[in-house]
Amino acid sequence: TAASRSGTLQSHWREGGLNRVPALAAGRQLTTMAGVPVDAKFFRHYDDLGNEAQSLTGVEGGLADAKQVLQDEQQRLKKVKAQLAHNRKKQKYHEKRIDDCHNHCVKSKTFCQPCLWCSGGVEGKIAREEQKLEDFKAAEPGLVAKEKKLEEETVPAAQKRKDGLEDQNARKEEINNERLQMYEGAIAGSPSPLLTALNQAVATWETALNTELQIQAGVQEVGAGLRAALGHYQQAMGLLQQA
Repeated sequence: TAASRSGTLQSHWREGGLNRVPALAAGRQLTTMAGVPVDAKFFRHYDDLGNEAQSLTGVEGGLADAKQVLQDEQQRLKKVKAQLAHNRKKQKYHEKRIDDCHNHCVKSKTFCQPCLWCSGGVEGKIAREEQKLEDFKAAEPGLVAKEKKLEEETVPAAQKRKDGLEDQNARKEEINNERLQMYEGAIAGSPSPLLTALNQAVATWETALNTELQIQAGVQEVGAGLRAALGHYQQAMGLLQQA
């Protein structure tokens, strides 16, 4: 029944970590400070929240790992983009050198470039530049494919995983806060004799402390007046002696 469920859950709460909730007095309904009944429904909701929090165990570690994975994949994408930009820059560089070998007024002439005399002349240079250009062109599709996969699949998947774990972590914090509020509300709304005595003792000491502070303030004010009076007296004595 609901009553036995409330008693069982309440007993479990007292025997567990939350052991300051007093027993239900006969014929008396406990409530939190906000007026929420501490009954079977209250404890069932508390248990449900606890089970949900338990299901989220380890989410903090998973979130830290997901953040690191996302950062690593973003760095990979950045590196691939840099490699692709470098590849295309080098293609343009070698295309320009090939064009110079064909059309430049000096660079197209072997006799004007002694450094080429023993390496096949301009024709040999063109062949070498064309080979380098082909190598960069051959590497470009692979880099484009890597960039596309990282941009459209890997990074979004890592981002989605991180976002999901952030939502779960936020939910876990929300659950823990709600359970803490329920616990503190139940205790504040139905304090045990010991807790009541402790709260009264705290209030008494706070009153005594405030009184002591007021006395100290008064003493300091009187002391300041005495010091001022002493100064006036010493000043008057000085004037008297001068007279």
